[in-house]
Amino acid sequence: MRVLIALYFISFFTNGTSCFNTEEQSAKWNGAYANQFKIDSELNDDSYSVVVSIPKYIEKQPFDLASIIISDGETPSFFATLQTFEENGETKVWFQVKAGVTEKHQLIFSYGEGCGISVTVPVVLN
Repeated sequence: MRVLIALYFISFFTNGTSCFNTEEQSAKWNGAYANQFKIDSELNDDSYSVVVSIPKYIEKQPFDLASIIISDGETPSFFATLQTFEENGETKVWFQVKAGVTEKHQLIFSYGEGCGISVTVPVVLN
């Protein structure tokens, strides 16, 4: 019985793997793939409507998750995942930002399962 309990805990802990991308790896992915994300922003009254077109695959790995980070440049103040939708055969995300904000907005797109590719794209409002 003790052996079964020990094997259970060993198998439980071996399934908990973590992925850590180096800054060098992240910079490589951002440089290679950030230009594949088309960001359109439109000013409506006192806020920007931002729509981003997302590639379905990067390096044969399927799109998995989109998220947004809002920060003051140093410390994140908000993080959320974004809901995707299909329009004209393209996968897209949408969000709205109040005009005149000074915070930085970055989008993070993940591809593949587990330790896949992660691309960070800054949002520059017109």
